[in-house]
Amino acid sequence: MMVKSAFDNHKFLPKDRISELFKDDRAILSMLPDASELLIDFICRRARRVFLTALSSDLNASLLVSLLGCFKQRGLTDAYFPIDNIVENGSCRYMYEGGVCTHDDKLNAFHDMDDKNYDDWDLYHKVKCFCDRQWKFCAPVFNEKDFTRVFGEDFILPFIEMNYHGRGHFSTVHRAKLHVDHQEGLQRVRRTQGQLVVNCLI
Repeated sequence: MMVKSAFDNHKFLPKDRISELFKDDRAILSMLPDASELLIDFICRRARRVFLTALSSDLNASLLVSLLGCFKQRGLTDAYFPIDNIVENGSCRYMYEGGVCTHDDKLNAFHDMDDKNYDDWDLYHKVKCFCDRQWKFCAPVFNEKDFTRVFGEDFILPFIEMNYHGRGHFSTVHRAKLHVDHQEGLQRVRRTQGQLVVNCLI
């Protein structure tokens, strides 16, 4: 299911494959037998990438259901992905000294989990794991109108092939093929791999 990016060899889950995973609510229910119908509906309609990230974050079933419930209560949906890495950027004062946080209120869902005093919940490590693993499910979609984009170093770019094309004073230039699920416009209609130029700053 996962595809390796030719840019940096990290794996990502293509957008259409994410959609395929959520065609049947019963599959999610089988993974989360203690989850309410409302939580399953929230996951399937508004928090698919949130769920997949939480699922890949080494949580047992009860922690997973509880964390997803906190996300639902706080309104943390796929619309907010990727989330800031509050472990690394220092915006979560709660984690270190119990002070006032400067991150988005929706991320207080992690605090809510900490307040429940689970034995196997380690706030710092679980949040770091969640933030690190979200990138597998956040590969960007390109369209013909917005092809000049700048991405942070954590983004996994959905290139299935990359060839060195040349070098300038400040960058290297590559020709890349874009995974079909991550392109919008004419190329996508034809189901071919779009080609583009990638400029990597040195």
